[in-house]
Amino acid sequence: MEQFSYIFTIFFITIGPLKIIPLFYGMTIELDEKSLKKLALKGTWFSLIIILLLALVVTHMLKAWRISIPSVTVAGSILLFISSLKMILAFKPPGAGAKHAAESEIKPQSLSPKELSMKALSPLAIPLIISPIGVAAIIAAASLALESGFEADLTVIVAVLLIVLLNLLSMVFVRKIMKVISIAAFSILGWIFAILQAALAVQFMVNALHKLFP
Repeated sequence: MEQFSYIFTIFFITIGPLKIIPLFYGMTIELDEKSLKKLALKGTWFSLIIILLLALVVTHMLKAWRISIPSVTVAGSILLFISSLKMILAFKPPGAGAKHAAESEIKPQSLSPKELSMKALSPLAIPLIISPIGVAAIIAAASLALESGFEADLTVIVAVLLIVLLNLLSMVFVRKIMKVISIAAFSILGWIFAILQAALAVQFMVNALHKLFP
C-alpha cells in the first residue's frame, strides 16, 4: 500500500488532473459539449497507448543499453526540479473575471473527426497530458517495477489506470469543475504542488545518489 501511494503521488503530480483541468478548459472553451467529450475520450485513449509504449518499449531499451534505474531517476529528478522551478518563478494569478468575460463571447463550435484526432494527439495527449516530466516519471516507475517483480508491475499498472480515469473524468466535467473552482484557485494549487514537486525531485536525487554511491 505504501508503494502504491508513493507511485500514485508521483503520477498525480506529473500527469494528473490538476495541471490538465485549466489547460484543457482553455483549449476547449470554443467547443460544443459533444466535441469536448469526444476530444477528452480520444485524448485519454492516445495518452494510455503512449504510456504503455513508454512503460514497455522504452524500459526494455534502457535495460538493453545497460542504463541503471538510479541513472534514470537522477535524470528525471533534474527535469522534475527544473520544471518545478519554472512554475514557481512564473506564478501569476489570473484576474478573477477573466473566465466569465471570455465565456460570454464564445459561440460553441464542433470539430470534424480528423480535427478531433489531431487535437487529441497534439496538443492534448502530448504535451498537455504527457509532458517531458511525465515521460521521465513513467519510465522511472516502469524501470523500478521491472527490477522489483510482478507486485511492483501491478502497482504501476493500477496507479496508471486510476490516473487515466481521473484525467478522463476531469476533462469530461471540466466546465462544471471550473464553475466551482476558478482559474486563479487552480493557479495557486499548481504553485503549491510545484513546491511539493521540487521537494520530491530532491528526494529522488538523494535516493538515487545513495544507490549509485553507497
